[in-house]
Amino acid sequence: ASLFSGQGSQYANMASEATSSFELIQKTIAAFDAKKEYDLANKIYPKPVFTPEDKAILEKNITNTEFAQPAIGSISLGYYNVFKNAGFESDMVAGHSFGELTALCASGVLSETDYMTLAIARGKAMGAKNTSGDAGAMLAVKAASEEIKPLISAIDDVSIANLNSSSQIVLGGNTESITKVKALLDTKKYRSVLLPVSAAFHTKCVEHAQKPF
Repeated sequence: ASLFSGQGSQYANMASEATSSFELIQKTIAAFDAKKEYDLANKIYPKPVFTPEDKAILEKNITNTEFAQPAIGSISLGYYNVFKNAGFESDMVAGHSFGELTALCASGVLSETDYMTLAIARGKAMGAKNTSGDAGAMLAVKAASEEIKPLISAIDDVSIANLNSSSQIVLGGNTESITKVKALLDTKKYRSVLLPVSAAFHTKCVEHAQKPF
C-alpha cells in the first residue's frame, strides 16, 4: 500500500538526500516548474541561512499554501516514481487531504500532467484569501473526539477538521477561536500543538476555494 501525505508535512530542505541521489525526483520538481514558474526547487531547497529569524522565514515561505501543495506533490510523486522504477507496484493507494490527488495519480486515475495541473490549481485556490481576511489555524489534539466536542461547543467557528485516529483529532477554525481552544485545553491538561499550515483546511475558512478549484 502507498499512503501519501497532505499539507502540514512540508518543511524547508525536505527529502534533500533523496533529491540529491535520484534524478527522477529532480525531474518531477522541474516538471512542476515548467507548468508554472514557481522556482519551486529554490523554495524547497533555499540558500542556507544562519539565524533563527531567517530560518523562520524559509519555513513560512514553504508553508504558503500556493507553494506548499505543489512542493509536497512534487516530492511525493518523485518518491513514488523512484519506487516504481525499482519495480514496486501498489495494490492499494490512499492519501490524506492533498495526498488524495497524489493517490489518484499513483493509481492511474490521473495522468502526471493532469495531476500537476490540479495540484497547482488546488494550491492557488486554497491559498487565496477568504472574505474575512483570516485564513484560520489548526490544532492537533491528543484525545478522542467525544472528549473534545463538549469543550468546544461554546466556542464559535471551531470544528473537528480531521479524525486522525481514535485518540487524535485536529481542530480548525478562525485564529482567535483556535487560540481560545488551545488555552482551554491547556488548562484541562490535554496535549495539543498548532500545526504549521497557512489556513484552517477542511473548514469554512477555505470554503471560498471550492468553486474556483
